[in-house]
Amino acid sequence: MSTSHLYRSIPYIAAVLLIVAASLVTGLLSSNVAVLIAMYVAAVAAIGWYGGFGPVLLATAVSYTIANVYFISSRDAFRPNATAFVYIFVCLAIGLFSEISKRSMRRAIANAEQVKMIVESITDGFVVVDNSWRLVYMNRATEEYNRRHFMQRTTASATGVFPLTIGPAAQTQLKQAAVERKVVEFEDFYVPWQRWFEFKAAPTEEENLAIYFRDITERKRHEEELRKLASIIESSEDAVIGLDLSGNVTSWNQAAEKLYGYTAAEIVGHPVLALLPDDLVNEEEEILEKVRHGKLLRHFDTVRVRKDGQKVDVSLSISVIRDDAGAIIGCSKIARDIGDRKRAEKALREADRRKDDFLALLGHELRNPLAGIVSGVEVLNQLGADDEDVRSVRAIIERQANHMSRLIDDLLDVSRIVRAKVTLDRTRLDLTALVQQTVADHAMQFEQRQLSLEVDTGDDHAWVEGDAVRLAQVVTNLLNNSIKFTDPQGRISVRVRPAPTRGEAVLEVHDTGIGMTPETIASLFEPFAQAEATLERSSGGLGLGLAVVKGLVELHGGRISASSPGPGQGASFVIQLQLCPAPRSLSPQTNVDQPATDPLRVLVVDDNRDVLHLISKLLKMRGHTVAVAKDGSSGVNMAREFRPDLVLCDIGLPGEMNGYRVAEALRADPATRWTHLVAVTGFGQEEDRRRALAAGFDRHMTKPVGYADLVTLIADMGAH
Repeated sequence: MSTSHLYRSIPYIAAVLLIVAASLVTGLLSSNVAVLIAMYVAAVAAIGWYGGFGPVLLATAVSYTIANVYFISSRDAFRPNATAFVYIFVCLAIGLFSEISKRSMRRAIANAEQVKMIVESITDGFVVVDNSWRLVYMNRATEEYNRRHFMQRTTASATGVFPLTIGPAAQTQLKQAAVERKVVEFEDFYVPWQRWFEFKAAPTEEENLAIYFRDITERKRHEEELRKLASIIESSEDAVIGLDLSGNVTSWNQAAEKLYGYTAAEIVGHPVLALLPDDLVNEEEEILEKVRHGKLLRHFDTVRVRKDGQKVDVSLSISVIRDDAGAIIGCSKIARDIGDRKRAEKALREADRRKDDFLALLGHELRNPLAGIVSGVEVLNQLGADDEDVRSVRAIIERQANHMSRLIDDLLDVSRIVRAKVTLDRTRLDLTALVQQTVADHAMQFEQRQLSLEVDTGDDHAWVEGDAVRLAQVVTNLLNNSIKFTDPQGRISVRVRPAPTRGEAVLEVHDTGIGMTPETIASLFEPFAQAEATLERSSGGLGLGLAVVKGLVELHGGRISASSPGPGQGASFVIQLQLCPAPRSLSPQTNVDQPATDPLRVLVVDDNRDVLHLISKLLKMRGHTVAVAKDGSSGVNMAREFRPDLVLCDIGLPGEMNGYRVAEALRADPATRWTHLVAVTGFGQEEDRRRALAAGFDRHMTKPVGYADLVTLIADMGAH
């Protein structure tokens, strides 16, 4: 028999033994049936208290059998009667009551044990003290707290038990709960541990005091952080708005009220769509969809509507809000009023436009007199003069006019480059040949400055994709820069080489001039930056040439760098452009100095009498037939009568018919529809060129137009 079976059998064995003992005692003392029944009832009650209903049944059966066998006459044995029924009923009642009581007790004990296990397992503290302030119970968490005070569980008094040692304020609250028999709740700070605790104390039925406490330091810190955050949000100058995933407003700070005009009471709980203009209603759903996918939106410029219906420009930054489990539950929007910024940007754009208009007008007004000067010099060159003084003055005028023309070009070019409004006319060209031609054009300047020039272009072509005019401008500006800052008897060297291994064409310009400091090099390519001016070098220019060079090189996808060993030791400039494959066949170069094959009929329309006279004279000297007109209306009428092959027309003409309208009128007339139209104007910006071509001009030329440019133009017409 196993131990468990033996343990369960003990109450039954005890029941039999107890009934037998009762029978023996009764037999020894008296054979009276009443005494026997009393002894049996007492035994059954004891068996019921000890063993429950099962052992009682066994004891009843055994006692009934013994009574009938040994104490009742044989004729009455086992005969049912009232006494027997009463006895059996009483025994069963005792057994049933005992079983119920036993089960109730077991449940109470089990519940008590369960409660104790729960109390012992929780991480919060639990203490019970009696009305004499003595310790009745503490759970394990309280023991852990009290180990910090080196207190053992055997301590009888609660005087040294945490939390009763937390401080006078807490003790007052706990004693109040014990004396007044009421529940109290409070929070207190325990200085030795620098921790916050929450307390709940309640009296028990046994007139004890149960004290529950928990560490809430982290909650307090979190609440403090939330308070600080709320304070920051409330004091923020930006509107901070909380939304749920349905687009309803959940929070609204004072800045939001100021920006949009709604109070928190008016907007919280309502859809944020009230802030969106009709044409941006779908924008909010797009934002919420991105929020649902955990995406952030930063510095998103848009428009919102105030309570009074006024639209306001705002910049939004949107972040997702997650719950403790990490699930997205909404978003926060930070809105900043950017109305002032938008107005400032608009003002800057307007100022920029006015500046561009001013520069265009300035260029036009400066180029018109320059055109007369340049044309006059060309006429003098064609007429010739033997007098040395005349030739000298003519050279000075030509040189200074060219210098002024370059200054105007740089001034306008740097503005266009900064605004990325320069369009390149890209073709495949030989950088070597372009550099050779440009250097040759500056031969007179080197001679006048008494500078030696070394040109090393090698025997290899350096093919690049670029704008020939702009790249020639780059080389010209670099040469002019070296000429300005190199003393007489100095040396300037120019070198061009293809570098196939790097896929680059390299242009180098070195001089023996004044050199540069590292500080000068650092700002060398900025507009209006230049080396320190001196009285000897007062012709240093506006400081725009190198800025234009850098901008044009970068527009070609290239790089430029500058270096110098130091002041007085010269400077070097290196340009690197991407190589491209050589063309399959080389086109012959046009000789711009050759006259046109056949004389042309040329109409010149310009309100500047000097330009009109000098260009006409140059063309007539080349054998062409020339007619002139001083305004747009006269030009159109003259063209219909004169039937020119070429029309050179200014844009800024007086009266209602400017150059654009002249071109439109000539293109609309069948008699002049196919006449070659060229705009010759002081308006030289890219927008002016596009507008001229759109109006019907075949070509746009910027004043001053040199003699070589006119010859090339007429030669091109003759070739076609």
